[in-house]
Amino acid sequence: AESVISKLKASGEMGSMEIEFKNEVKSLHVYLSAVEKDQAKALVMMETQYSVGGSAFPRKNQMYEVTITLDEEKRQVDKLELMGSFEPFEEN
Repeated sequence: AESVISKLKASGEMGSMEIEFKNEVKSLHVYLSAVEKDQAKALVMMETQYSVGGSAFPRKNQMYEVTITLDEEKRQVDKLELMGSFEPFEEN
């Protein structure tokens, strides 16, 4: 939806920057659940790595809740909510 896209855009000048900023998605997992006939929710787990000026930061894990609606036979992201950042933990 346009409202979601506008919130994701950075505010301020849209001109070119002198410092290179890169955000690379390393892994993406989507868990989808139907809510109603014209609505679904997804839990999205994403691992990203940011770099600024060629220097990479440690990978970051984030969880999002996404609401997808059907509007005139077109699916669109209606809501995007950051649920938090975390560090994976595994124990055998």
